[in-house]
Amino acid sequence: SLLEARIMDVVIEMEEEKRRLSETQKSMRKKQTRHREMVLQCEDDHKPISMLNDATELLSDMVKMNKRPLEEQEGISQ
Repeated sequence: SLLEARIMDVVIEMEEEKRRLSETQKSMRKKQTRHREMVLQCEDDHKPISMLNDATELLSDMVKMNKRPLEEQEGISQ
């Protein structure tokens, strides 16, 4: 009958939607995993930069500390 045919069509559509939903969820999980990996990689990449910035700041402070006595000595010798 016409009603049974329509029911079968709806059931088929529902199965297709379930399949698409499953594929979308699988794709989303893969993308979330990739996102987490990229965040971790970004954090790992940032660590050496942060360490270099700290080292640069420390060296700059050391240069300033060593520069003062030299400037004072130059002032005394003039």
